[in-house]
Amino acid sequence: MEIIPPAVHTDLGETDNSFGMPLDAYADDVLRQLATEAPEVATGFSAQAHRASRELLDTMFTGLNKR
Repeated sequence: MEIIPPAVHTDLGETDNSFGMPLDAYADDVLRQLATEAPEVATGFSAQAHRASRELLDTMFTGLNKR
């Protein structure tokens, strides 16, 4: 079992995670997927990145680093 988390909006740490997925939505989706006994659980942005091609990953990386 592998859980591949996205950035999640929490109050933990000193980092501004307000851009992340809402915590309740993340938890609901992960629990729903765990019930299916899938070998990998990915949600939100991590689900997109998990299934992406190398070219798309490079484009995502470039876009994320323009912030």
